[in-house]
Amino acid sequence: MINIVFISILAAAAVIGALAGLVKGYLKGSVYAFAVLLTFAVERAVGAMVKKGSAGFTVGILAATFGALVIFTILCEIFKKVMAARMEARRTLSGYENHDKLEENDTYILDAVDRKDKKSYKKLRKARKKIKTKSGAFGVLNRIFGAIGGALNGFVGAFVFLSFVVMFVHISQIQAVYSMFSDFIASGLWQNIFGAFALDIMVITVMYFTLRSGFNSGICSALTLFIVLGLVGAFGYASYSLASGEQISGMVEGLQNALPAALGGLSHTLAVILTAVIFFLLSLVVVIIAAVLCTKAVNKFTENKVVSKVDGAFGALVYTAVVFVILLAFGGIAHTISDLAVMENFNVYMDKSLFADCLYGCNPMQSVFDKIPLRGLFVKAE
Repeated sequence: MINIVFISILAAAAVIGALAGLVKGYLKGSVYAFAVLLTFAVERAVGAMVKKGSAGFTVGILAATFGALVIFTILCEIFKKVMAARMEARRTLSGYENHDKLEENDTYILDAVDRKDKKSYKKLRKARKKIKTKSGAFGVLNRIFGAIGGALNGFVGAFVFLSFVVMFVHISQIQAVYSMFSDFIASGLWQNIFGAFALDIMVITVMYFTLRSGFNSGICSALTLFIVLGLVGAFGYASYSLASGEQISGMVEGLQNALPAALGGLSHTLAVILTAVIFFLLSLVVVIIAAVLCTKAVNKFTENKVVSKVDGAFGALVYTAVVFVILLAFGGIAHTISDLAVMENFNVYMDKSLFADCLYGCNPMQSVFDKIPLRGLFVKAE
């Protein structure tokens, strides 16, 4: 039953995505699935050439996957630019080709207006709308690639979500739910196809959206966010320190006396908190001003197209590096308890993966994470 539902949802997502892509076109659509699937294909090709666990496996898989993801994303965007330029050129040519028809139609429209002939005016307006500029063969390709890309986006997006659900059920072993999924999980469809690819496609998806988010935001926007968050944290700490000190003890005592006597010893703590909140809210004016000024400065700085691209490239690099380190830490810490019973099913998926396992079993920083004293906590809990 679950396998039918799984496949039906994938098919429905692909059909809906194809229709949406056909309407939007390739230029307005996302290249997510193209980039992720092509990157996954390169990762598997490299994995077939380099034995898992060998000296060059981790470096080879990481370099090939990250390199392919960046290259295919850029190539897809370049193809968009080329297609847009060719379509615009064809539309311009079509406009010149239809120039005489449009001029003639406009003359008839003006004549109908002068004669106050509403019937002829409406008829001529409809006729004018039919004289359209055409995008030529690239316009057709735009729709075709849009439909293909939309179908793949819908399919891969649904696959990532459904696979996450199935893997969570399998790993968590929640009996009330697991009994519904057990047959599907044990089937060859999941074990040999979907389940074998799921984890790598998930992680590549995370890296793709991290890369795009970093490029779209830019390093300057990220720095602005860090500055604002830093100011919020600093003012929060300063407000609490001021309320807890002796400098404004009179204000704290005044608030304490205004609170109900039934609160007892809590009245002083609440008075300190209220005082800190008041000063923090006042300090937010400075934070808001700083945020506005920084945002305007960033927008002004990135108005230049070259600067904007460089800013986006550095943003993508920083965002990707941060998320990659987080994934390395998560995988490294998880691997310190890989021999526990609770990790048995998780290990099955990691054994079938390549890129994801570079963050887990083949983690280049595993020796560092092995020194973190967390294992004892899990062993006791077990």
